[in-house]
Amino acid sequence: MQQKSQSVPFLDRPAALDGTMVGDVGFDPLGISSGIPMAWLRESELKHGRVCMLATVGYIAVDMGIRVR
Repeated sequence: MQQKSQSVPFLDRPAALDGTMVGDVGFDPLGISSGIPMAWLRESELKHGRVCMLATVGYIAVDMGIRVR
């Protein structure tokens, strides 16, 4: 019997999510980790997080009326 996920106890734990990465509790209900390498998924998550942080700073700067000339 396959081990169950900690985050969603009624689903089986995906094979790629073996607990080696920080914060890995087996949450992958769509099964994305079975088709795409985990290294690529981790890198894309970091990149998208950084883009979101930059967008937040840009939104606040425009809202405050800061202009670049």
